[in-house]
Amino acid sequence: MSLILGPDRECDYLDERNEDFSNEDFDSSSFCSSSFKGCNFLSSSFRSASFVDCTFIDCNFSSSDFTSSSFSRCKFVSCLFKGTVFSKVRMKDVKIENSSFLYVSFDNSDLKNSGIYNSKINDGSFSDISCKNFSLHSDNLSGTSFKGTMLSLISLKMSDISGIYLSEGAKELNGAKLDVSQALDAAKLIGVEIIE
Repeated sequence: MSLILGPDRECDYLDERNEDFSNEDFDSSSFCSSSFKGCNFLSSSFRSASFVDCTFIDCNFSSSDFTSSSFSRCKFVSCLFKGTVFSKVRMKDVKIENSSFLYVSFDNSDLKNSGIYNSKINDGSFSDISCKNFSLHSDNLSGTSFKGTMLSLISLKMSDISGIYLSEGAKELNGAKLDVSQALDAAKLIGVEIIE
């Protein structure tokens, strides 16, 4: 294992494969131009950490905490996020694809020029996020909360929104760009009865 563990580390140009970093403290650490494949970060803490030009493939971030961290030009592929906390994170030019999210919180985050593609997102929360050019493409958003987040700012192309949670009155739908199927689901969310 070449990674020096502990908080407040500068971790540049790492190339880690199949390492176990479970329960580690990476708070306030910075990662730059690094690659991780098949690594386990179960229950690790990355609070206020910084990631620039990093790639993560087939990694497990379940029960990890990224509160107040920042990500720039990063990519996640086929990763597992179960009970992961991304609250108050800043993401710019980040792509996440073919990954699985369960009970994940992105609350109060700032997401720019980023997206989550072809991923499963269940029982998560994107409440009160600020975003610009953010895409969320999932065939299942069941149980996911968007309270306080304007859906007009998110590309939901090809996403099933039938089981999402909105605030009372569903103000989050104002100006949202939806396809016909999504529009029918949105109507049901605000109590409209569709007659066939």
